[in-house]
Amino acid sequence: MTAALNVLIASPLEAEHASRIAAADPRVNVLYEPKLLPVPRYPCDHAGTPRDLDATALAKWADLRRAADISFDFDWQEPAQILANCPRMRWIQGTSAGIGGFLNRTGLLKSSIVFTTAAGVHGGPLAEFALLGLLHFAKDMPRLAREQAARHWELHAMRLLRGSRVLLVGLGGVGREVARLLAAVGVECAGPGCLAAATR
Repeated sequence: MTAALNVLIASPLEAEHASRIAAADPRVNVLYEPKLLPVPRYPCDHAGTPRDLDATALAKWADLRRAADISFDFDWQEPAQILANCPRMRWIQGTSAGIGGFLNRTGLLKSSIVFTTAAGVHGGPLAEFALLGLLHFAKDMPRLAREQAARHWELHAMRLLRGSRVLLVGLGGVGREVARLLAAVGVECAGPGCLAAATR
């Protein structure tokens, strides 16, 4: 039988997600101690506010790091010391899309650890935010807010977003999702690869 893989949850994560990781495979042993992790400020906050841990808690965190084969995110306490503090570490799943600069700064880029990113995870929320920004200005929300505050009600025409043309620079995971969402509301997207991205 294959030995268990110790998966360390190294940054704040909701308990239900830690449970899903544990349920993924019977060989997975999740090392999850939320009271040793930073305090999240909002859902999905993988940075949080560091706790003031006593010597016993810090020793327990050090033990968890030493036992880990895989890590969900980088060690919140000493990410640049992962090679020394996590001798069994084989794979780290980052929580952001771009980690190249971080790996280079910490010297982890040249290690034998496999690193994967969350590229693509943020496409939907950021595309919706881009649409929100475009609608904000197309519908002149600042004017509406001013008039509401002044209790001034006057009929006026608004611009349509449909039929507009948008230039997208960069069609990574976020850019492709922006193109797809804007095409769905009738906005023409210009830029290399926009047509293919908009029709996915």
